[in-house]
Amino acid sequence: MAERLTRREQQERNRVRLLLAAERVFAREGITKGTLDDVAREAGLTKGAVYSNFDGKEDLITQVIRHRSDGPEQTRFAGILADGGLSPAERVDAWGREWVRVASSGERYDFAWVLIEFILLGRHQPAVRAQLAELYADSARDSAEYIRRLVPEGSGLAGLPDTSVTRLFNALDLGVALVNMADPAGAPLDLYRVALRLLAGLPPEPEAPEPAAPERDA
Repeated sequence: MAERLTRREQQERNRVRLLLAAERVFAREGITKGTLDDVAREAGLTKGAVYSNFDGKEDLITQVIRHRSDGPEQTRFAGILADGGLSPAERVDAWGREWVRVASSGERYDFAWVLIEFILLGRHQPAVRAQLAELYADSARDSAEYIRRLVPEGSGLAGLPDTSVTRLFNALDLGVALVNMADPAGAPLDLYRVALRLLAGLPPEPEAPEPAAPERDA
């Protein structure tokens, strides 16, 4: 029996389909070349469905970025912070490994291309720059609390304002992704995990456990 959805549920489902389709189209074709017709066709919907959910291309791209920022992967990061069985150093390592896993996925790769191109577009379009500034301001406000929980007490970051800390994390996220796209072999994604440890005041790699003392014959 087919699932029956309310009008609101169907609209939300279509909205998500359009967001995911837009991410694929703009990553594949580029923001300038990709069109709203392309997005509608990719999603299997009409162009009218695009305009009933978004004000235009720039609004659609902005919502793609917001959708990723609020997506399921953020729930997994929140779970790491909520795990009371992890030490501060273990929490940093778990966060770094999860970032590498997510960044290695195909969808996240598409998203990174879209975000980077949107940032470059903002160089010549003040309206896009304003949207990006609003996005990053919202991100700094929304993520400040859990970023603080990630930073161990006594680290160099502990004395910085929340906005500065979250912007540093934004820069690390985007910077490692960008150089990895240009030089995957020379700049592996695991650099994020290493840099995260350094920012948190930890050594680049976890200390190896001391070898167990050999048993002596009685």
